[in-house]
Amino acid sequence: MNKKKTELIYLRAFICILIIVTHLLTQMMNDIDDTEINQLKLLYYVQNIVIFGTPSFIILSQLLTTLNYEKITFKYLWSRFKYIFIPYLTLGLFYCYTESLKLNSPFLHQFYENVV
Repeated sequence: MNKKKTELIYLRAFICILIIVTHLLTQMMNDIDDTEINQLKLLYYVQNIVIFGTPSFIILSQLLTTLNYEKITFKYLWSRFKYIFIPYLTLGLFYCYTESLKLNSPFLHQFYENVV
């Protein structure tokens, strides 16, 4: 493994720690009383600083996966579509159906808001 890939793996580990910190801060914010508004604001600002970890992790993981391929073929793209997009769409449809029943709103409206 070359040095650049090793550095990216270490960066991904650091980003994982940021994701954990984000979840810890969220839990701390849920446990704080509304009377401690200054502490709540501080935690909110710190959380917004480290919240970039989640999309960064997704992008970096895909980058590392793509770097393992010399060229991108139709088979690779089809596997990404099959294992990522189809489950996303299936779970999104299920979620939109349950939300439309719960909120008594049209299914297409929920689909547009939550999936698209």
